[in-house]
Amino acid sequence: MGNVKAKNNSKNNGKSQANRISLIGIISVIIIFAICIGLIVITETGVTDRAKTVMSTKNFKVNGSMFKYFFNSQYTTFLNNYGSYASYLGLDTSKALDAQLCTMTTDDKDDTWYDYFADMTTTQVKQYLIYCEGALEAGVKLEDEENNAIKETLDAIRDVAKESGYTASGYISALYGSGVKESDLRNCFELAQLAAKYSSQLNEDYEEGATDDQIKQHFNDYICDFITADYLTYSWTATLATVKEADYKTTEEYEAAKKKAQEDYEAEKAKFKGYADTLKEAKTAEEYKTALKEILTPITYDSLYKKNFDTNLKKYKEKNPDKTEEEAKKAVEEELKKDADEDVEEAIEDSFVENAAHSNANDVSKWIFGTELKNKEDEKDTEKNEDSTEKEETEDNLVKIPAAAVDTIFVDESTAKEETDSGKYTIQIVYLVRAASEDKSITKDVGHILIKPEATATGATEDEIAAASKAAKEKAQEILDTFLAGEKTKEAFEKLGEEHTDDSNVFYDSVHDGDMVDPFNNWLFCLGDDYKDVERKPGDTGLVETEYGWHVMYFVGDAGEAWFEDAKTSYVNSLMEDWFEAAEKKYDVQLNEKSMTSLTK
Repeated sequence: MGNVKAKNNSKNNGKSQANRISLIGIISVIIIFAICIGLIVITETGVTDRAKTVMSTKNFKVNGSMFKYFFNSQYTTFLNNYGSYASYLGLDTSKALDAQLCTMTTDDKDDTWYDYFADMTTTQVKQYLIYCEGALEAGVKLEDEENNAIKETLDAIRDVAKESGYTASGYISALYGSGVKESDLRNCFELAQLAAKYSSQLNEDYEEGATDDQIKQHFNDYICDFITADYLTYSWTATLATVKEADYKTTEEYEAAKKKAQEDYEAEKAKFKGYADTLKEAKTAEEYKTALKEILTPITYDSLYKKNFDTNLKKYKEKNPDKTEEEAKKAVEEELKKDADEDVEEAIEDSFVENAAHSNANDVSKWIFGTELKNKEDEKDTEKNEDSTEKEETEDNLVKIPAAAVDTIFVDESTAKEETDSGKYTIQIVYLVRAASEDKSITKDVGHILIKPEATATGATEDEIAAASKAAKEKAQEILDTFLAGEKTKEAFEKLGEEHTDDSNVFYDSVHDGDMVDPFNNWLFCLGDDYKDVERKPGDTGLVETEYGWHVMYFVGDAGEAWFEDAKTSYVNSLMEDWFEAAEKKYDVQLNEKSMTSLTK
């Protein structure tokens, strides 16, 4: 969704998330302007590749040169996304792709990196061809504006080639493969753009046609994918120290050490159980947090005191030689208490789990959601199993666990053995703040125009970085001033965004609290000290700085409740998947693997 997203909160709909993303993750033309050092002008014409048909449907085809472009775009995009981390994944860019085993696949251990990128490219091109067939049948074509955009892209590539001192054909071949020409790029861009246009139009049609009843029915059918809960949790672990007989001179010493280790272990377990008993007395979330703070504060202070007191005292006395020993000690102790309070507050804040998803994978989740909450498909599987004479009777089959009520506490104890064969005891305390339910928080529709600071060289000074940020802010302010001096409509903002934004999206719909990076999110949802007294209204504007640059903000308005918007997105995704599955059968895609072999190696 663009680079201001903080995380992905999309919900599954009972089908594979990876499959859904691969099918409807908006198909877009990815054009890479790589910075190449010492580009070699490749003189191969690519006539042989161009004569080969690698993939085709009834009305569209991708020849060898086009497939080579798509392949190399996948490869370059991968490198851009992972950067230096690609080497940690086992990809050595100095070696041939077919000479390296790929670490990204699990089905076939003999797959090379060439196989990996070839499979990704095949999947992508298949999607393009199927959506293009759908577009043709629906009478969808590229308009003059879209064709002009493709022309402008090709013109830009030609300009970059000229500035770099290369011919357009040599530059394109160096970037995308030997023999790839401008005409191949045009064909690729047209294919991808048409597929993207029809995919987007199909998605919009399904969104507009989705009724509230259909969305609610989808919610009920896949309820486990949308129900969440909020809870506070904390755990302690006691470990039985390993005692090795070889470390002791006599059997008596060894036995005494084992006994001492066991006593210490039992004492620590008892202490942690006492903490749990204290927390179980809490009747509200605030009482729970207060009790947890009282438990953690002395523990944290003692830890900081042992670790830092002597060093801090020495530094304090050096800076304040006029202070007495007692004054210095008191000052350092007060500072350590302050540090301890901050650490505890942070620990309590981190102990809050918000919008936890449904799962029956562990006892805590079973307690929160119960074992009777099932998706429609899961219920069918359960009925099928119950009719089977081979059903294995387990405790979970026999005992139904009801969902937990708000303001209740669950204690989960477990004992295990470590690799050292020493005992390990863990106790986890869970306080349910919001019982399993749909998320009724209000989502928001927002627009933004991102202005990134001009790239600074590696090792740039703080002044240079600050200057780049200042220039970006000034440009953002100019854009905002232009908007405020005009019609001040959503359409006017969109037009400015299309002209200036450095993000992939101008508008984001149904944004959840927490979806975006913090400064963006705080402005949108009026959070933090800067916005605590603000009541956001449609048409509000502002400037926000994030790690990505300066954003010209435009508040469109409130959207629906989070659960409804999630269910709507999931329902539309399922319709898109259903369309694609049917289209796969209708528009047969032919793959000629012999023509693909060696094209991109």
